[in-house]
Amino acid sequence: MNEDSRQLIHAAVGTLILVLAVIVGERAIVNILVFILVIGVCLIHLRMRGTKLLLVEKILSEFERKKDLRKMPGKGAFYFLVGTLFAFTFYHDFNYALAVIGVLSWGDSASTIVGRRFSKRGEKTWQGTLAFILFSLVPAVYFLGVSGVLLAVLLGLYEALPLHIDDNLGIPILGEVLRHLGVLKAFVGLR
Repeated sequence: MNEDSRQLIHAAVGTLILVLAVIVGERAIVNILVFILVIGVCLIHLRMRGTKLLLVEKILSEFERKKDLRKMPGKGAFYFLVGTLFAFTFYHDFNYALAVIGVLSWGDSASTIVGRRFSKRGEKTWQGTLAFILFSLVPAVYFLGVSGVLLAVLLGLYEALPLHIDDNLGIPILGEVLRHLGVLKAFVGLR
């Protein structure tokens, strides 16, 4: 599977989590995600210990990056779940958590898909950053109103930095830092 397909799945799973969260509520989505995370950790553990389960191997061979198969199979999905749980657990505003998860899902995917078209050696591009911001505006503004614009821009600029922190963790953590510091509240009065 190519990277574009992986990113479309990333966006689709994030969107599914958003829709499910809106339907079942904050407490239920956290319970569901914890259950999935525990099963995922068990499967990662078994795989790293040499146990190969047919369905898991099929999924990994189809969706996992080759470099992660050796080091930590399921790494992207694991970090995505941890980042999503972080947002639902530590943010004190459900809509804010939904906005950040939407930004992570849509913006991160768009930046990779668009940025790869312009990158010669895998470096980040201004086109990828612009795609991140534009696609992030949809969930950010939907869940937060006008303050979502600032959230999309700030998280897009963060994603453009050449850091060695997985975006699935870094974006939710920075989202909480911005919320805690009141950056968006200062902008337009978000709680």
